Amino acid sequence: LVERAHAGVRALARRDDYRTLIARLSAQATSQLGPDAVVTVDPDGEPGLTAAAGSRRVDYRLTTLADQAIRRRGPTLAKLWSR
Repeated sequence: LVERAHAGVRALARRDDYRTLIARLSAQATSQLGPDAVVTVDPDGEPGLTAAAGSRRVDYRLTTLADQAIRRRGPTLAKLWSR
């Protein structure tokens, strides 16, 4: 399940609207951390972004977001995915 989810979110980076997604994530990070946030797009080659302001950080790498969604919905997703 995790491998499939990671492959799926990595595929998003190849879509034409990926930059729109990055702009939205960047706006969210700046909203959370303030206008001085330093945003790094595609850190270490991973699609998505990370941002930091002082000691505060957000991780919006797409694989991280997928992992969080799987953890929240794990048992339900596992049942759906295995059908």
